[in-house]
Formats: sequence, C-alpha cells, structure tokens
Amino acid sequence: MDMMKEQALTSLPFDVEQEKGSDNEKGSDICESKKSREDEVVSGDAEEMNKSSKWAELPKDTMLNIAGRLAIAEYVRVGAVCTQWRSNTTPKPCILPIQSPWLMVTNQESTSNYSFFCMSTDRTYTLHIPELLTAQCCTTSHGFLVLLDNTNSSITLLNPLTRARFSLPSTTSFPISISTKTYDLEKIVLSSSPTLDEEPTIALALVSNQLAFSRLEDETWTLINNLKASFTDAIYFNDEFHVIDTHGVVTRLKFGTGTNVGVSINTMQMHKHSGLKYLVRSGDRLLMVNKIRHDCDPGTHAPCETINFEVCGQCEIRDKKYWVQVHGLSGFSLFLGANYSMSFRADEIAGMRRNCIYFTDDYRWTHKHGSGERGCRVCGINDAGIFRMRDEYFDELPGGVDLFDGFVWPTPKWFMPSLV
Repeated sequence: MDMMKEQALTSLPFDVEQEKGSDNEKGSDICESKKSREDEVVSGDAEEMNKSSKWAELPKDTMLNIAGRLAIAEYVRVGAVCTQWRSNTTPKPCILPIQSPWLMVTNQESTSNYSFFCMSTDRTYTLHIPELLTAQCCTTSHGFLVLLDNTNSSITLLNPLTRARFSLPSTTSFPISISTKTYDLEKIVLSSSPTLDEEPTIALALVSNQLAFSRLEDETWTLINNLKASFTDAIYFNDEFHVIDTHGVVTRLKFGTGTNVGVSINTMQMHKHSGLKYLVRSGDRLLMVNKIRHDCDPGTHAPCETINFEVCGQCEIRDKKYWVQVHGLSGFSLFLGANYSMSFRADEIAGMRRNCIYFTDDYRWTHKHGSGERGCRVCGINDAGIFRMRDEYFDELPGGVDLFDGFVWPTPKWFMPSLV
C-alpha cells in the first residue's frame, strides 16, 4: 500500500487541484501570441486579487460555520490562508465535528519528529516535538501526550497541536518495584482535558502494580494504599475511575477533596483467559476487552502476536456482577493500545470500519525508566492491526506496512487530536 506524502501540519496549504493539459493542448498554447498571454496574466492577476479580497471579507459567522465542519488539519489550513481568517479561528477554535484518532509513529530520521496518520483524510502529517529529544511519550490521553523526561524525572502533559503544556509531579514519588529496583509504569490516564473549564483534572498512574494519583497543582503523587494487583488499564466513567487487572477485577475510585478516595472493588467472575485487559466506554456502557496472544519467550526477543480478542459487557444477576461476552459493538469501533482507550460510532467518521478493534502493540517485559535505557520492549507490525468482530479476521492498519518499517521504538500509539 502506498504511503501518503508527509506534510508539516503548521504549514499545510489548501489542496488546490490543477488540471494538466495534454501535449496537444500545450501545442495550441504555444501558438498563442505573446501579447494575448500578457493580457491574460494581467487580467488574471487583477481578478485573483479581487477574489482574494472578497474571500477575506467573508463574515465571521459564515466562515466559522464552514470551518466547524472540517477535520482538524483542514481547520489549521483555514487559519493559514490570511490574517483575517486566522484572527477569526484563534485563539479559541470553534467546536469541530468528531475527529478521527491519529496513529502516532516515531520518525526514524529524527528523534524529535513524529508522524501522525489520519484515517479520515488518508494523510500522514509530521509534527516537530523538540521535547522528545530528552523525553519519551509513555501514553496519550484526552489530546495530550504524557512525556517522561529521564534527565530530570519530570512528567509533562503536552498538546502537540496547540503547544499547551501542564506539569505533573515528578517520577521520584512513584513507588518502586522490588523486582526491577525502579518504577514500572503501565500508563497514566487523565479524567479530562486540563484545558476544559470543568472539574479539576485528575491523573491516575498505574505503576509498579499499584495506583497513584495527582491533580495538576499537586507536588507529589499520592499512593492509594492497600491496592496491589497487575493493573492493565483505567478509564474515567460516570464520574469515577474504573481500573482493571489481569483477572478482570474492576476497582472503582471516587475522588473527593484532598487525598480522600472512595474505593469500591467489584470482584466479578474470574475470566477464563489470561491476557492484557482494557476498559473502554462504548456509548453508555462499559466494556472489557481481553487481548489474547501467543506466549513469548523473553530470551528470544520474538514479537508477541495477538491471535484473538474477547469483548465483554457487565451483567448483574442477583446483585452480583459478571463479565458476559458480546459478539458485536453495535456499530462502534474501539481503539486500544498505549493510550486512553477510545470508542467511536463508525458511521460518524470517514474511513472508519464498523464493529472493529484497532490496536497497537503496548506489550513490554521491562523498561528501565530511571536509567534511560530502553530495556527489552518488542513492538512493530507483528502486533498491530484491525480485528474484525464479525468474522474474527485481522487486517493491516491503514497506512500500509511501510508505516511500520520493521520494529518501531517507541511503540505506535493512538492520539486524539484536539485544539482546545
């Protein structure tokens, strides 16, 4: 599959289709007199200048009505056309339609450049993120990259499109794993975007088989005592954090003021398969997804391969909750990986397939964060793709195999673009 040409998002021009004439048409052009061609150029320039002036005078409400129907990359182009349009689209952008997640892949030619593939536009954009020279993106959540800088132990939330950034407490207050002698971070999940004027954003870290949380103004992470398990995913749902472990046990966390946390553990029926489990909101229901893989021998560094997915919904019988397998997603599609798990109604986004699971490799054996070493992490096209629920068949991710030229480090991630 051909790769789409990469473009720098901050300087994307409008797409202008130019028709190229045939050889015969070119021959007839040559026969035109020099005088007529000069007249056409002068007349054409004046006409174009007049048109440009009128377009710049487009009423703000009309322009925002048009711009509000665009994909984010196209919306950025609108602001790059002229000064008047830029002032109308910034600093606070209008409400845009539901966007397609972007697939974030490291650029092998530059450690500070990342490629982002957008399914709805079939294009790959390149963003320069200088923070990645010393930091690495461990996860994404609500339009922000969660960056860990091993040179100073800092954690930064960065929106790569708007450059908005927020600080979380450093990794020095993370609990240490006894086996690895350092912290072992699974992911950091946000309750909401920190730029929204709602409740204060809470960050929940799944680290060293424990849970820690912080608010943006906190100086340290607060460990939630007496909770230890192999946690694999978390999601903010119905004003609570829901966290799942490898056995399908869900822990609900209700945050109050300060360090007060209400803990409720729903011990559901033990799931029959081991594997990496995710929690994802699909419409108004909470789903558990189990990724089933071939076992790997860590000594061989062989890539792990996903062989199946199981999706379960919650069912309550006689005041006891169970995970019950479902065989469809009601027109939704799921996006799983080293990111905040997401779902979308497929018919609302161009290019998205119904009842499918889009997944990337987020498996790791060890990762020596503190020393700055990569550790042993196996990732790449071998464990990324699209799983069709209907016939349990795997397809390649959009963008083609060339997007994953061999093993990729860091692992590709789903990113939800946002301008707010």
